[in-house]
Amino acid sequence: MSTKYDVEVTVISAKELINVNWNNGQNNPYAVIWIDPAAAMKVSTKTNKESDTTSRWEERFVIPFDGPTEDAQLCIDIVHAGTENDTINPVIGWARLILRKFVDDVGFGNSVSRTLDLRRPSGRVQGKVKVKLSVRKILCPAPALLAGESRQQEQGLLLEERTSMTREILKGLGCLAVGVAAVAVGVSAVAVGVAGGILLSEIAAVAVGSKLIKKAAETKSDDEKK
Repeated sequence: MSTKYDVEVTVISAKELINVNWNNGQNNPYAVIWIDPAAAMKVSTKTNKESDTTSRWEERFVIPFDGPTEDAQLCIDIVHAGTENDTINPVIGWARLILRKFVDDVGFGNSVSRTLDLRRPSGRVQGKVKVKLSVRKILCPAPALLAGESRQQEQGLLLEERTSMTREILKGLGCLAVGVAAVAVGVSAVAVGVAGGILLSEIAAVAVGSKLIKKAAETKSDDEKK
């Protein structure tokens, strides 16, 4: 399995900042955060126009990176947001935190507040930034395992489709059996009806014969009397 990481960082506040905008007024600071060397993703807080040498943001971010933590560090720049006419926003101060040391101290998944020293571009310490930080480890399945899971899903779908087809076939055979049984019952009923008709015809013939015999006897008796 490959390992990825998430760094959850809340930039809380900064204090004792040097005023890099002293010619025009107060600082207008915001924070820029990223993970080095995976610097492809940078996030930043909103500016705090009501601040100067102190500022408060309390903004939370989640920054993913591939690791390893031995080579990674959390980078924070506190920057002054200049005017539209400014060609560059000057850095008030920067801070760095090696993630391996942080994880060794607090472990993975534990959220801890830290106050970091800010350094001027010259390297001189000037100001502090307070953050709340946690590092989470994310285990990702290897591509081969993902392919195996995909094959298992395809086989499961195929088995389900075949089972459904078998059920439909059995259902059709059941309906056919019921139809054949119904036809057999109908044939039996017809046979019973035919047999009943023949029996009635025979009874009627016997009755007619009896009447003829009786009438012949009566005729003979009358002849003898004469």
